[in-house]
Amino acid sequence: MREEMLKIGIDYDDLLSRLANHEQLVLKLLKKFLNDETINTIKQAYLNQDYDLLLKSVHTLKGVSGNLAMKSLFCITKNWVDDLRKENHATTDEFYQQCLKEYDFIYNGLKTIFDEESQ
Repeated sequence: MREEMLKIGIDYDDLLSRLANHEQLVLKLLKKFLNDETINTIKQAYLNQDYDLLLKSVHTLKGVSGNLAMKSLFCITKNWVDDLRKENHATTDEFYQQCLKEYDFIYNGLKTIFDEESQ
């Protein structure tokens, strides 16, 4: 499990230590991530150029990705939040694309891991 998580950008050891080595809780939270709607809110806010909602939603994803030790996604969202707070919208398109790419990579990786686990 550890190696599969590392391959998709999740620092499994860090995540496990954050949750007092409670592996069942780790798995429960990662499965819950698969059903989180924040990315859909980000997509809508981006398409509507609703920068207030975009900031709020990206900030939420930053917190989730940080708590779940998704290092790359956390870095992308942290930098994006910083720019959104400064009302620097020139980087929004770039960060949006990076965020979706990394999110999809992690999401698809987790789906594969959990699908293989259930077989």
